[in-house]
Amino acid sequence: MEEKLERLIKLLIAKNLKAVSIGKAKNIDIANRTCDIELAPELTLFQCRLNAIIDTYDNHIVVVPKEGSLVAFTTIENQDTNAMVIACSDIEQVIVTVGKSKVEIKEDKIVLNDGKNGLVKIVDLVKKINNIENLLNSHTHPYMNVNISATTSSIISGTGIVPTTKKSDLEDTKILHS
Repeated sequence: MEEKLERLIKLLIAKNLKAVSIGKAKNIDIANRTCDIELAPELTLFQCRLNAIIDTYDNHIVVVPKEGSLVAFTTIENQDTNAMVIACSDIEQVIVTVGKSKVEIKEDKIVLNDGKNGLVKIVDLVKKINNIENLLNSHTHPYMNVNISATTSSIISGTGIVPTTKKSDLEDTKILHS
């Protein structure tokens, strides 16, 4: 046991942690905003912060490194047991929280707040509405005037009563997507 401890101490001294050092992100814990940083196969800093301050606060940004990516980290108040990630070579996700608004950005998905609803594909929606409007405006059906002889009939058709919907009628440009 003493030999292993002595070897780890020598390894730590050889690493000579500077103001900024680099290691591999392991065991990422998004809920606690921490990860372990592997400096060498047998040397790991545990529960390093993903944010400078870990607390229950409303406004923050969390950059979550991918498992195994390289991370640059620094120590807080020169305490080797109190490290914080300041950059990473590859990102798993970014979480931005401001008051009651939350945005999670992942490789193939962006989630706003609770993510219960998807955004509207505005171009597709306008096309569908325009198809219905065109159908209504071009609709015809036979009509028989009962006040005139039974042989008189005419065709009543749509008269363009329903105006054509435009993208700008439906679009809120405060949230943009493709």
